[in-house]
Amino acid sequence: MVVCYNRIVNVKRRTRYQDVGIEEYFRGGGDFLSLLSDISSSYKINKSFYCSGHKSYRDIKYGFTLAEVLITLGIIGVVAAITLPSLINKYQKKIVVNRLKKAYSVISQAVEMSVNDHGDIENWNFGLETQEFTDTYLSPYFQKIVSQKKVSGAAYSKTYVLADGTSFYGWMYSHSNVYARTTFYRIMVDINGEKKPNKLGKDTFIFYIFPWKSTFYNTGTGNCAKDISKAGLYPDGYGYNRDKLLNDSWRGCNKNDDDQPPASYEGSSIQAGAFCTALIMIDGWEIADDYKW
Repeated sequence: MVVCYNRIVNVKRRTRYQDVGIEEYFRGGGDFLSLLSDISSSYKINKSFYCSGHKSYRDIKYGFTLAEVLITLGIIGVVAAITLPSLINKYQKKIVVNRLKKAYSVISQAVEMSVNDHGDIENWNFGLETQEFTDTYLSPYFQKIVSQKKVSGAAYSKTYVLADGTSFYGWMYSHSNVYARTTFYRIMVDINGEKKPNKLGKDTFIFYIFPWKSTFYNTGTGNCAKDISKAGLYPDGYGYNRDKLLNDSWRGCNKNDDDQPPASYEGSSIQAGAFCTALIMIDGWEIADDYKW
């Protein structure tokens, strides 16, 4: 004989506004099918339905308990705290690389079109002032420019802005001796315009148009490139191996602005992060894990 205990199951019947035990339920004329119907339609099952003769009992539950919800949310929170910073970091790096690559494409295409109209870069006039050089050889060929504006400082060209907010401007480095290794046109790219941090290797990157073949070029804060085989557009750090690009004492990608320059050049400042442009390019347009970020 199977006996069900009323102290275990309390069911809220729809036909009554009180809890009744199972034995009283059956005594009142209820049958087992009616009991199941009441159970399925009740708002709350308080405890287990237990009958003698069975070694186990079964809980009938609707939804999750508060404890289960809190534990689940806690686990999700821990996983998110571990993974989100890494995902955000990768996303930010991807944006930087994509915008830098787009700016490089705009500039390199302009250089190629200018060569078609003006001849080889060796024949361009690097004795011109910055804006005149820009207007003659570059700006007429810039594509996808949405705006341009003059920046402070007579040495700089206008700033040219792309649709995604990336901007760039030029600066002519010239020497009385036109064949000096300090004569070139520098292009500063900022992938987020005027927004901070405005740091080399973070959101600003440097390219150069070198006028001729040279074993090296120097900016006054260390050599910016070497083994230039012909005139053209080059990233800061061109020609150096990966270790040099990361750790160069003047322009290394992993250097800090407050690091000291080489002892023999006391009083000079370094351009920490300048070599990051070449590093990104030789890494296949990616920001690697050992890149200081």
